[in-house]
Amino acid sequence: MAFGLGSSRVIFTLVYVIVRSVLVVLFRRDLSKDAELLVLRHENAVLRRHVGRVRYEPADLYPLEYSIEWLTCAFACRLDMVMVS
Repeated sequence: MAFGLGSSRVIFTLVYVIVRSVLVVLFRRDLSKDAELLVLRHENAVLRRHVGRVRYEPADLYPLEYSIEWLTCAFACRLDMVMVS
């Protein structure tokens, strides 16, 4: 079973893409990270201007109320355990 010239080119391309991806991940420069942060901050600022103030519906608040209640109870129970010990 002979593969020919086309298959070696595909294998070379595949190896090149894998090695390049690994090198990009390992040696990503601080400049690119700074540029990404700058873009994300700009997007955040634009979204804040367009959205304005968020108006929550009662259905949006129920999970928040439940989690606050659960965390308060868990903290109080843990505090009681510390004081008893």
